[in-house]
Amino acid sequence: IVDNAWVKHTKDQFHAPTAKDMEILIQTCLMPLALKTQNDSFIFVHELKQEMHADLKYVESLENEIDELEYDKAEFSNMYDMILKEIVDNAWVKHTKDQFRAPTAKDMEILIQTCLMPLALKTQNDSFIFVHELKQEMHADLKYVESLEKEIDELEYDKAEFSNMYDMIL
Repeated sequence: IVDNAWVKHTKDQFHAPTAKDMEILIQTCLMPLALKTQNDSFIFVHELKQEMHADLKYVESLENEIDELEYDKAEFSNMYDMILKEIVDNAWVKHTKDQFRAPTAKDMEILIQTCLMPLALKTQNDSFIFVHELKQEMHADLKYVESLEKEIDELEYDKAEFSNMYDMIL
């Protein structure tokens, strides 16, 4: 029996594959592999798109945060102006009550240098630092999103090539 099987095997080994043989090869070997590869690429692209969507939402939230900081900066500037006016008005009232004189330019200079300028400079510096750090973070996030988009484009190109090869096989 083994000898007969070997003879049959060696005879079959030397004949050209028929269309039926090719069809069986395609259906049993190539088709499942092609379908799995295609399915895996669909899943990978879907996951990348979800990740990119989440990153875009994050970038959007950072942009909103920058807008809020710009608004806060304007608010601080307005508050600074109001505080300065109030201090000047209070100084005026105090001087008129106590000494019956208006504050001099020197009084105002001392008031500004000792009270208001340090506060204004610290607030402005803190604001600049925060905005700078936020911009750096946004820049890094945008670079990451760009790399994801490039990877998706490459996968879609590979998918199209694979689809063309698959069509040629069939």
